[in-house]
Order: sequence, then structure tokens, then C-alpha cells
Amino acid sequence: MPAELTAKEASRVLGNQTCLWAEFTPTEEHFEYMLYPRTLASAEVSWSDPKVKNWERFQNALKSDHFKRLERDNVNYANSMFTVYPAFAIDQLNTEAIVFLKTETVGFSIYYTLDGSDPTINAIKYEGDFKTKPKTLLKAGLFNEAGELLGEITEIRLK
Repeated sequence: MPAELTAKEASRVLGNQTCLWAEFTPTEEHFEYMLYPRTLASAEVSWSDPKVKNWERFQNALKSDHFKRLERDNVNYANSMFTVYPAFAIDQLNTEAIVFLKTETVGFSIYYTLDGSDPTINAIKYEGDFKTKPKTLLKAGLFNEAGELLGEITEIRLK
């Protein structure tokens, strides 16, 4: 509930809604991809008790339950929560790239390579920002403890 609402205003709120504009969803598969897991997050916001609501619990519910049901029902959902987002800066004075990697999820590990190969759990484990040569091809992925790649491999040339 938004903090700006008075108690009387808050008592009139019945729920929330998830919007999707169909002119940007040319196929049923794209429609599903854009809608899931957003609708699950919307339900989480509307119906979960605020005392138990937190990102890690929701993330685990998606991975352990919701994604399995969506797969069972052949729903084309987005697993973008497992994406690794890179950021970098080029230090031209010292001829190096300073790299920072981030993901929305908690409890998983990022592994990366700088030689063009796809990362596995045998690659370099990301422990914090690092320096490398400019123009290096960085590939990174998010892995669970069993060594399974959870999302897509992120690839970026540091230039």
C-alpha cells in the first residue's frame, strides 16, 4: 500500500493490475514472455502478507514452483531475473577496463571468462569488480550450486 494514502483511502484499494499493450506483442509466445512472471509478481505485491514479503522468498518460489508449472503448461515465460548485467569503464590513462557484474537474484554465483569461451563453474568466479584489458570479450553466466546455468550467457566486448 502506498505510504501516501490515508487509512480511509487505503481501505478503498481492492488490488492492483498488470498491464500489457498488445500492439507490442505480435505472437502468443511473445505475449506469454511479456506477461510471465510479471503477473506472478503482481499477485505477490497484492496478496502476500507484508510481514513475509521479500525478494529472496519470491525468487525461490519462482524457481522451485512457479517456473515448473509454467514449463509443464508450455508457457513461454521470461527468465530474465537470471541475467548477468555488466558495467564497465575504460581507464585510458592506465589502459585497462574496470568491470562490475550484477544480477537481480541472490544466492547464486556469477562465473565469467575473458578468453571468448562460454563460462562454466570451472571459470573465474566473480567476487567483485576487476580490471582487465580493453577490447576483451567478456562472457558471464549465473549458476546454481549444482553447476547449472540459470539464464542466458551475457556477452560484451569491453571497448
